[in-house]
Amino acid sequence: RVRNALVVAMSTTSAAAAMPPATPRAAYVHLPFCRRRCFYCDFPISVVGSKPGAADAAAERYCALLHREIAASPSRQPGAPPLASLYFGGGTPSLTPPPLLAGLVDGLRDAYGLADGCEVTLEMDPGTFDVARLRAFLEAGVTRVSLGVQSFDDKLLTSAGRSHDAAEARAAVELLMQAQSSAGSPLRSVSVDLIGGLPGEDLASWRRSLNAAATTGAQHISVYDLQVEPRTAYGRWAEAGTLKALPDEALAAEMYREASAVLRAHGLQRYEVSSFGREG
Repeated sequence: RVRNALVVAMSTTSAAAAMPPATPRAAYVHLPFCRRRCFYCDFPISVVGSKPGAADAAAERYCALLHREIAASPSRQPGAPPLASLYFGGGTPSLTPPPLLAGLVDGLRDAYGLADGCEVTLEMDPGTFDVARLRAFLEAGVTRVSLGVQSFDDKLLTSAGRSHDAAEARAAVELLMQAQSSAGSPLRSVSVDLIGGLPGEDLASWRRSLNAAATTGAQHISVYDLQVEPRTAYGRWAEAGTLKALPDEALAAEMYREASAVLRAHGLQRYEVSSFGREG
């Protein structure tokens, strides 16, 4: 199903008051494919397995429907500004073949226009791309990457049902930072996601992941507190009383304070509840 896979957001600035109605300034596109469902995940996803290319055929069908949805959405009004931001979330959007992603960028450009300097974000997972695939995504128009690391601890990654290990996480960040440092690179920003409060996590392991993320040079780090949702593996295990070693509320609060302290020490300032960024 593609219902709500394309979401356009309206500007609420005072300048927007003079715009024609239904003028989007940003678009979110949901690309639902994942190698597996993580134990905490209650997002709408489609599990395709880990075989190389497993998502390709499904992504081709899905993207064809997305193009139909773009065509059926209200078009850009005369004189309206183009999109300033485009976000591909998931799922694991980096499982989508780069030519299909390029087609979606082109389709949105045709429908709404893309402003000069438009930020185009792609969520990616470690282990889903190499140098060539990353280059193809950048050539498709991606300017920012949000990397779903969640932890740099192998035991915690396994306990969360993640498809990658810590070595793959480090290698993925290194690829991104190398790409960003290349002369003329379109990649302007790299963000790393972490989850605190995973089963078996203590303050020391959390601190190690925070330091590992902060020392990558990434411009942005998001830190999320684990939420155990009912229709997830964690939720079922919690209901059955078999989900063990979850940090209590006091430790979870201490982890949040620790995140603020560690990331500030590395030059990342909090600007939202879970978001830290470097100046510039």
